[in-house]
Amino acid sequence: MDDVLDRGERFEFRALPRVPWRLRLRRMTPAHSGVTVDTDAVRVRAGTWWMTIRFDEIAGARVTEWPHGARIGVHYLGRGRWMVASAAGELVTLNFDPAVMPTTFPRTSQLDLGLTDPQRFVSSVRSHISR
Repeated sequence: MDDVLDRGERFEFRALPRVPWRLRLRRMTPAHSGVTVDTDAVRVRAGTWWMTIRFDEIAGARVTEWPHGARIGVHYLGRGRWMVASAAGELVTLNFDPAVMPTTFPRTSQLDLGLTDPQRFVSSVRSHISR
């Protein structure tokens, strides 16, 4: 297990019963993917892709619907929006202010996450950003 995912409250990505080969190829499996909320940041790992977001960079968190034409995996959707999901369904959308710099370009203003328990994640993040 990646130690970055063991530091706080852990949230799993919603997963298909069988992980597609293109996600396994990038290590985007339950053992190497997830989101952790700890005392100072949200840490996202999806196989080899990762992002750490400090709470002071998060402007808001809400549950949203799956966007039209979206695909599973890690994708840049344009206009500063990233999406990380391993199965279709409700998403958590984090809005950033100011835009954070992920491990890949371009800059990020919004991150959508396909988690198994989006409401619990939103509650956890909101409790940290309201301090």
